[in-house]
Amino acid sequence: MKSKAGKAAVRKHRLKKNYNLTPVEFQELLIAQNFCCASCGTTEPKGSSNQWHVDHCHDTGKVRGLLCILCNIGIGCLGDNLQGVRNALLYLEKHYNDNP
Repeated sequence: MKSKAGKAAVRKHRLKKNYNLTPVEFQELLIAQNFCCASCGTTEPKGSSNQWHVDHCHDTGKVRGLLCILCNIGIGCLGDNLQGVRNALLYLEKHYNDNP
C-alpha cells in the first residue's frame, strides 16, 4: 500500500499530466466552488478515493470544474454533451409524476 506522501505525489503528477493543473490551481478551483461539487453542490466527493474529479472537455482538454464522482460519471454516461443531458431531462420531465 502506498504512503500518504506517495499517493499525493501520484495525484500531483496526474493533475499536471492529464489536466495541466498544479495542486495550488486545483485548490483554487475548489475554493471558487465553495468546496462543493460544481454540478450538484454536495460537499462530499464520495467514491472509493473520496476525492474530487476534474471535469474537462474531452475535445479541447479545457477544465470546467471539480465534480463529485456521481456527477462526473453521470455526465460521462450521458455522452459528455448537452444533447445527452437534454434527452435525460426531457425523459424525466415526461415521467416525473408517473408514480403516485
